[in-house]
Amino acid sequence: MGDLLQPMHLFVLGIACLFVYLPLVFVPKIFYILTIQKTLHKCAPEVCSIDPGTCWLFLIPLVSTVWHFFMMNGVSRALAAEFARRGVPFMGEQPGHDIGLAMCIVGACVLVPGLCGLAFPAYLVLWILYWMKINEFSRRLDLPVSQPGSTVAIS
Repeated sequence: MGDLLQPMHLFVLGIACLFVYLPLVFVPKIFYILTIQKTLHKCAPEVCSIDPGTCWLFLIPLVSTVWHFFMMNGVSRALAAEFARRGVPFMGEQPGHDIGLAMCIVGACVLVPGLCGLAFPAYLVLWILYWMKINEFSRRLDLPVSQPGSTVAIS
């Protein structure tokens, strides 16, 4: 067993983990951050409670778990304020907040030993659903401003 923990073996294992980490975790995180940034850039600067550039903090391991709560909350508040500013009706107080909060809580549970096996698949599903929801809101911001009395509502 001691022969397996030689420095060269650990180096090769580290390189192998890097090749798995980059395409499976790092690359999707970059596209997710770009979606969040794109959405925040579509909001007026005065309604954004979070700077789009700070979204890149999500790439820092462990910090990302805490930062995700702040980022999700900032995006929800910015979307709510932007939709209100444009006169776009939406359901709930903050768009995407409920699923985003669930995603962040389950993401934090991934760090708890014993819960990781259950929490990680749930986190991935919630992360994808939240990402799709934010992308939907981003597309909604591309539409022309609705006229007063319009019956279009988003959830």
